[in-house]
Amino acid sequence: MDNGEIKMKKSTVFIFALLFSSSIYAQTKMPFFDDSSAVQCSHSSLDLGSNNSGLSFGNSQTWSGIRFNVSDCGIEEIKGINITLWKPERSPGSKISGIAIGLAPFAGTLQGLSLGIAASVAEENIRGINLGGLAVVSGGNAEGLNLGGLATVSQGNLRGINFGGLASVSEGSQQGINLGGLATVSEGEMTGICLGGLAVVSQKSLTGIKVGGLAVVSQGEMTGISLGGIAVVSQKDLTGIDLSTIAVVSQGKMTGINLSGVALVAENNLTGINAGGLAVVSEGKTLGVNLAGLAVVSQQELTGINLAGIALVSQGDILGFNLGGLAVVSQEDIQGFNAAVAGVVSKSNINALNLAGFKTEADEFDWLNVTGCWTKVNILRGVSISLYNDIQDSQYGLSIGIFNFTENLHGIQLGLINFADNNSWITKILPLINAHFD
Repeated sequence: MDNGEIKMKKSTVFIFALLFSSSIYAQTKMPFFDDSSAVQCSHSSLDLGSNNSGLSFGNSQTWSGIRFNVSDCGIEEIKGINITLWKPERSPGSKISGIAIGLAPFAGTLQGLSLGIAASVAEENIRGINLGGLAVVSGGNAEGLNLGGLATVSQGNLRGINFGGLASVSEGSQQGINLGGLATVSEGEMTGICLGGLAVVSQKSLTGIKVGGLAVVSQGEMTGISLGGIAVVSQKDLTGIDLSTIAVVSQGKMTGINLSGVALVAENNLTGINAGGLAVVSEGKTLGVNLAGLAVVSQQELTGINLAGIALVSQGDILGFNLGGLAVVSQEDIQGFNAAVAGVVSKSNINALNLAGFKTEADEFDWLNVTGCWTKVNILRGVSISLYNDIQDSQYGLSIGIFNFTENLHGIQLGLINFADNNSWITKILPLINAHFD
């Protein structure tokens, strides 16, 4: 899988998540009540008490105690128990504190316990325990325990335990335990435990435990434990434990334990335990334990324990314990322990215990090399065992093979045919053993 295919999958997942979350938000941000600023409200009521306290039947504007009304209109402040039977009109700047029960408790601010057969709605803030058969909606912050049969929606921040049968949505941040049957969506930061049947989406940072049936997506940094059925995607750094059946993708750094059924992709450094069913790819450094069914690819340094079914490839150094099913390839140095069925290749130097089934190739080689067929290096320092040792410049040490060749021998050759170009003509080509010591 090349970078183009991986980026296309990443973009598809991200666009899907955003379109889906936008659709959910558009459906939940509905006008429950008509703008009734021009409605003439009658404040007639039958009151049993004094100083606006006691028992009230009707549309009393201000009351403390127990109040029954058909439909609230133009109220100011109600404290105690407020029971309404029908859809209320708007009451800008109003406040209900205590227990609000009805078809749809509605005020500027709801504080306490709100039970709505259809919805519990506040134009400004809603605080406490709020239940709505269809929705809990706040034009500002929603704080406490908020349960909406279809949705819990806040145009400000959501804090506490928030549940929506379809979605939990906020234009501000979400903090606490946030559950959406289909999606949990925030245009601000999201912190805590976030669960979405299909997706968890944040347009800023996402911190805590996040589980999305299809995807967990953040346009900011993502930190904590992230589980996405198809993908975990962050447009900035991704830190923690990240698991997905298809892809884990970060446009920034990726740090922690990152596991994906198909691919892990980071546009910056990749650090920790990283495993991809097909590929682990980093456009920065790759550090730690890196495992891939097909390939581990790094555009910079690749360091640690690196295992790939087919190839380990780096445009920077490869350092550590390196196993490539077919090949280990670096544009720079390779150091440590290297093993590959086909070959180990460096455009620079190899300083390692090196095992290759077919070919080892480098500018310079230091330490111990065991290769099945062909070793091709400019300079050898150490020991090379191969059917054909092709040392094109200088050999310092021992070469063992069927045919050993070097321009400048400073050591010993053991093999069927041994060629040392810097020896005198009579000892330039010798069977079994050749040597030269300055």
